[in-house]
Amino acid sequence: MYVGKARTLEEWADLYEKKTGEKFKPKNGVLFYLPDRGFASFVAYKDMIIACQVCGDGLFWRHVAEIFAIERGFHHLGAICIRKNIKGYLRTFGWEITKEEILDNKCIFYHFKDKFTKKKGQANPITNAKKGYYYCITWEV
Repeated sequence: MYVGKARTLEEWADLYEKKTGEKFKPKNGVLFYLPDRGFASFVAYKDMIIACQVCGDGLFWRHVAEIFAIERGFHHLGAICIRKNIKGYLRTFGWEITKEEILDNKCIFYHFKDKFTKKKGQANPITNAKKGYYYCITWEV
């Protein structure tokens, strides 16, 4: 279980900005905040819920996002991962890699499944001129 230091939303926002280099600016959607878990903001986009900005206990916020999506009738979730260790990120979230595809730009596209529910997802590398690349993660709920 994650045991975090209780912080104000402003303190979590400062941590988010330091880690990501991105300004914390909640989108028009829903922002959840718990002092010892951090925050997560979600918006509906087409047929999925997107986790826009997340800081704190990522696995906890994944579960919140899934409940939020299911409650609203969505069957897919999406998020952006800026971490370089994508395999560790996927393991942390309880996903097992089922296939790796090397793309023309030498980045790797990952297919994965939840180790308990067996629902599928993918991690698609997106190149960015300033940051190199990051991953667009989408998965079934």
